Amino acid sequence: MMDHGLKTYTDEEIFAESNRRRLENNNKTDKPLPTETPHHDDNQHAIICSMCGKPDKVPFKPKEGWTVKCRECYKRVNFTK
Repeated sequence: MMDHGLKTYTDEEIFAESNRRRLENNNKTDKPLPTETPHHDDNQHAIICSMCGKPDKVPFKPKEGWTVKCRECYKRVNFTK
């Protein structure tokens, strides 16, 4: 086998380098991470939860005739198994 002077990398080395670069790039931006997205009250719309009946606010204008859930019920339905 001929040696061309090129180093071969394992999948683990490629993955580690990719993650290192991604983290470096995230640290250079001033943008908030997705979990830190601010919620602006001026874009909030008042609703009554279709499951529990509690009033809440959502970041979108609900379509008439559609059911809308409060934050707690939405999490309970969509993120529990």
